Amino acid sequence: MSELMMDAARHTNQKWIDNGEASFYLYDGARTPFSDGSFDKVFTVNTIYFWSDPVSLLSEIYRITTAGGWFNITFAQKAFMQTLPFTQFGFELYDTTKVETLVAATSWKILATAYETETIKSKAGEIVQREFTTITLAK
Repeated sequence: MSELMMDAARHTNQKWIDNGEASFYLYDGARTPFSDGSFDKVFTVNTIYFWSDPVSLLSEIYRITTAGGWFNITFAQKAFMQTLPFTQFGFELYDTTKVETLVAATSWKILATAYETETIKSKAGEIVQREFTTITLAK
Protein backbone atom coordinates (compact mmCIF):
# COMPACT_ATOMS: atom_id res chain seq x y z
CA MET A 1 0.00 0.00 0.00
CA SER A 2 3.02 2.28 0.51
CA GLU A 3 5.75 2.52 -2.10
CA LEU A 4 8.07 4.10 0.48
CA MET A 5 7.63 1.17 2.90
CA MET A 6 8.01 -1.39 0.10
CA ASP A 7 11.28 0.23 -0.98
CA ALA A 8 12.49 0.24 2.64
CA ALA A 9 11.56 -3.46 3.01
CA ARG A 10 13.39 -4.32 -0.19
CA HIS A 11 16.47 -2.44 0.97
CA THR A 12 16.49 -4.06 4.42
CA ASN A 13 15.90 -7.56 3.02
CA GLN A 14 18.05 -7.39 -0.11
CA LYS A 15 20.10 -10.51 0.67
CA TRP A 16 16.91 -12.60 1.01
CA ILE A 17 15.55 -11.14 -2.21
CA ASP A 18 18.83 -11.97 -3.99
CA ASN A 19 18.58 -15.56 -2.66
CA GLY A 20 14.99 -15.88 -3.86
CA GLU A 21 13.73 -16.21 -0.28
CA ALA A 22 11.72 -12.99 -0.11
CA SER A 23 9.82 -10.66 -2.40
CA PHE A 24 7.75 -7.56 -1.89
CA TYR A 25 4.77 -6.31 -3.89
CA LEU A 26 2.83 -3.08 -3.99
CA TYR A 27 -0.96 -3.41 -4.09
CA ASP A 28 -4.02 -1.24 -3.55
CA GLY A 29 -4.77 -2.46 -0.01
CA ALA A 30 -7.91 -4.28 -1.11
CA ARG A 31 -7.12 -6.96 -3.68
CA THR A 32 -3.77 -8.73 -3.54
CA PRO A 33 -1.94 -9.71 -6.74
CA PHE A 34 -1.97 -13.43 -5.88
CA SER A 35 -4.06 -16.40 -6.96
CA ASP A 36 -6.22 -18.50 -4.65
CA GLY A 37 -4.27 -20.64 -2.17
CA SER A 38 -0.87 -19.05 -2.91
CA PHE A 39 0.44 -19.10 0.69
CA ASP A 40 0.62 -21.53 3.61
CA LYS A 41 1.43 -18.79 6.09
CA VAL A 42 0.74 -15.07 6.06
CA PHE A 43 1.62 -12.49 8.69
CA THR A 44 1.28 -8.79 9.23
CA VAL A 45 2.74 -6.58 11.93
CA ASN A 46 1.34 -3.13 12.74
CA THR A 47 -0.62 -2.73 9.50
CA ILE A 48 -4.21 -3.34 10.62
CA TYR A 49 -4.46 0.30 11.73
CA PHE A 50 -4.46 1.37 8.08
CA TRP A 51 -6.84 -1.15 6.49
CA SER A 52 -9.72 0.74 4.87
CA ASP A 53 -12.04 -2.30 4.93
CA PRO A 54 -10.68 -4.85 7.43
CA VAL A 55 -13.35 -7.52 6.89
CA SER A 56 -12.79 -7.46 3.13
CA LEU A 57 -9.01 -7.63 3.52
CA LEU A 58 -9.28 -10.50 6.01
CA SER A 59 -11.44 -12.31 3.45
CA GLU A 60 -8.93 -11.53 0.69
CA ILE A 61 -6.12 -13.00 2.76
CA TYR A 62 -8.30 -16.02 3.42
CA ARG A 63 -8.68 -16.44 -0.35
CA ILE A 64 -4.92 -16.47 -0.97
CA THR A 65 -4.17 -18.85 1.93
CA THR A 66 -4.09 -22.61 1.39
CA ALA A 67 -6.45 -25.01 3.13
CA GLY A 68 -4.90 -25.66 6.53
CA GLY A 69 -2.90 -22.43 6.31
CA TRP A 70 -2.77 -19.71 8.91
CA PHE A 71 -2.52 -15.95 9.27
CA ASN A 72 -0.89 -14.03 12.14
CA ILE A 73 -2.02 -10.48 12.88
CA THR A 74 0.25 -8.62 15.30
CA PHE A 75 -0.75 -5.22 16.65
CA ALA A 76 -0.21 -2.95 19.63
CA GLN A 77 -3.19 -2.66 21.92
CA LYS A 78 -5.37 0.44 21.68
CA ALA A 79 -4.57 1.48 25.27
CA PHE A 80 -0.86 1.74 24.41
CA MET A 81 -1.38 3.27 20.98
CA GLN A 82 -3.51 6.07 22.44
CA THR A 83 -0.45 7.26 24.39
CA LEU A 84 1.47 7.94 21.16
CA PRO A 85 1.04 11.44 19.72
CA PHE A 86 1.14 10.41 16.05
CA THR A 87 -1.71 7.87 16.22
CA GLN A 88 -4.32 10.61 16.10
CA PHE A 89 -3.53 10.96 12.38
CA GLY A 90 -4.95 8.23 10.15
CA PHE A 91 -4.82 5.31 12.59
CA GLU A 92 -7.73 3.03 13.49
CA LEU A 93 -6.84 1.61 16.90
CA TYR A 94 -7.66 -1.94 17.98
CA ASP A 95 -7.91 -4.08 21.05
CA THR A 96 -8.31 -7.85 21.05
CA THR A 97 -12.10 -7.75 21.21
CA LYS A 98 -12.36 -5.44 18.20
CA VAL A 99 -10.10 -7.70 16.10
CA GLU A 100 -12.03 -10.79 17.21
CA THR A 101 -15.25 -9.10 16.08
CA LEU A 102 -13.77 -8.46 12.63
CA VAL A 103 -12.57 -12.06 12.38
CA ALA A 104 -16.03 -13.36 13.33
CA ALA A 105 -17.41 -11.72 10.18
CA THR A 106 -15.10 -13.89 8.01
CA SER A 107 -14.41 -17.58 7.43
CA TRP A 108 -11.27 -17.53 9.60
CA LYS A 109 -11.17 -19.35 12.95
CA ILE A 110 -9.11 -18.03 15.85
CA LEU A 111 -6.46 -20.60 16.73
CA ALA A 112 -4.55 -18.72 19.43
CA THR A 113 -4.01 -15.31 20.99
CA ALA A 114 -0.66 -14.35 22.53
CA TYR A 115 0.09 -11.26 24.57
CA GLU A 116 3.65 -9.98 24.84
CA THR A 117 5.37 -6.99 26.37
CA GLU A 118 8.67 -5.62 25.15
CA THR A 119 10.88 -2.93 26.57
CA ILE A 120 11.80 -0.34 23.97
CA LYS A 121 13.26 3.13 23.77
CA SER A 122 10.74 5.71 22.59
CA LYS A 123 11.59 8.33 19.98
CA ALA A 124 11.92 10.72 22.93
CA GLY A 125 14.60 8.46 24.41
CA GLU A 126 12.46 7.11 27.25
CA ILE A 127 12.30 3.42 28.13
CA VAL A 128 8.71 2.21 27.77
CA GLN A 129 6.82 -1.06 27.98
CA ARG A 130 4.98 -1.80 24.73
CA GLU A 131 2.24 -4.38 24.85
CA PHE A 132 1.38 -6.16 21.65
CA THR A 133 -0.87 -9.00 20.65
CA THR A 134 -0.62 -11.70 18.01
CA ILE A 135 -3.81 -13.43 16.94
CA THR A 136 -3.30 -16.60 14.91
CA LEU A 137 -6.09 -17.41 12.49
CA ALA A 138 -6.55 -20.83 10.88
CA LYS A 139 -8.22 -21.73 7.63
